[in-house]
Amino acid sequence: MAVSGCSRLTNHKPDAAASAPSASAGTGTGADGQGVGGGAVPSSPSPGVASSSSPASPPPDGLADGRSASYLKTINVSKHTVTFDLIQLLFGKDAAAVWVKTHPSEPDGPPEGYLLINDNPKLRTMALAPDVIVRVIDLNSADPSVVHPIKLADLPGHLAGERNAPLPYWLTVANGQITSIQEEYLA
Repeated sequence: MAVSGCSRLTNHKPDAAASAPSASAGTGTGADGQGVGGGAVPSSPSPGVASSSSPASPPPDGLADGRSASYLKTINVSKHTVTFDLIQLLFGKDAAAVWVKTHPSEPDGPPEGYLLINDNPKLRTMALAPDVIVRVIDLNSADPSVVHPIKLADLPGHLAGERNAPLPYWLTVANGQITSIQEEYLA
């Protein structure tokens, strides 16, 4: 299933910790260099972070190191896990390339500038890093595209508040654990 919505490409602020290109199949980068999800948007090692010469295989239900778009389903604070639905979130040229395949009379891409694809209902559960960073948006703020840090313990309440209109989240994975959860604003 593909969904298009309003764009905020000029305000798209991906997680800086994981914004480099990926080697994952089926992914690419958007017009701003950040625009995909659904597989990991691979990340280059951050300064001061060691990397091995061969990447570790992701767990069967997990994700490879990098950044992926998802819908969060549940957070188990006591077990320090998150269950999510992996999606693809495309922006700019990547969104247009996929869009034009089913809408050939609209070569400029989705009207809102992004495309969300959720064609697999499989849910995955992964461990959270002990120091996971959680950033969410506040739709009631003057600029809802700005993310704000919250405690992991507050994330289930935040999710409950958006059940009628869930937004995607970027999950950053390193060494088989989710190190960052960041909500994506889609106007």
